[in-house]
Amino acid sequence: MTRINALACCFVVCLVAMPLAGQNTTGQTAKDEPWLDLQSLTFGVRYRMLENHLGSHARNWSDHHQGLKLRLKLDPKARYSLSAVAFNGDSFIAGWNLRGLGEPSSNRVFLKQLFVTAKPRSGVEFQYGGLPIVRGESSEITSYDNDGYLMGQRLTVGDVTLTAGYLGDFRKPSVTRRWHRLAEINYGQVLVKRRLTDRLTATADFTDEDGERTLRQGVAIRPSTGVDLIRVEAYERMSGERGAGGAITVEKPFGQTRLAATFASVDDRYRLVNADRYGRGPRISFTSTTTLGRDVSLQVFVTRVLDGHLAMANRTRLDVHIRYELAAILRQIVGE
Repeated sequence: MTRINALACCFVVCLVAMPLAGQNTTGQTAKDEPWLDLQSLTFGVRYRMLENHLGSHARNWSDHHQGLKLRLKLDPKARYSLSAVAFNGDSFIAGWNLRGLGEPSSNRVFLKQLFVTAKPRSGVEFQYGGLPIVRGESSEITSYDNDGYLMGQRLTVGDVTLTAGYLGDFRKPSVTRRWHRLAEINYGQVLVKRRLTDRLTATADFTDEDGERTLRQGVAIRPSTGVDLIRVEAYERMSGERGAGGAITVEKPFGQTRLAATFASVDDRYRLVNADRYGRGPRISFTSTTTLGRDVSLQVFVTRVLDGHLAMANRTRLDVHIRYELAAILRQIVGE
């Protein structure tokens, strides 16, 4: 397994990024802009508590996170680029190190995505390599975990996105251990996204993963008054062990805090590739995200399953984490 010492990685990135971040792009043309784009450099700490279906605490520890997102422009207008995304988590559904800072083997960062992007003309985009997963208006509750990955190719033309590749190797997060999968295909997706009005966006997709065919639909509504966002999503598994489920989320800001309430129902045969903090079963969840500063946020997440008969590790779960966006801080320091 390819491992990168997280502290050394962050140090090297800072040395490379600081002169680039300090360049004043005001009035610059595309030709003058930095070719290396430091899009994100994050650090986070998290307290997590899980209670299983037996009522005992299955987990209760401190986690930490480091993440890096870079883009190398291959032409002045950035129509062609190479993107790299590295962060923690030693599996498909993991994005944090599950050991405290300083513990043995705790500082692990994996290069999970590495892909080229080509935009030969407006409305057309092609990507190839270790890719992120496209979900449309569906979330990681009814689709795939936000930390998930695949190897393959993707073509977007207007409102239609086509993906073909290999989704798997759930315990091999490093893209360098999955290069050979570029020659294999076990995953295909057709996704259509349509902005119906200024306040209504809808997506629908058909996914075939190893012969398991699933339809997904998502609608995002942004009312003019009351709440800020209403998201409704659903899925129907059409082959194998058939099943269906969905979720509805309502979000509303209160000053510097954004509150979200979710009711979700995921069938008990759903493969555990969706968000690990949700998993299966009917459950309610509440999320509070507070901006503590321009580059610092605090999030509190709590969820509880409504069916006490389901055997699961996360009948109840509480997450409290603080995340820092270091890329913006670097730009501020260098710019002074």
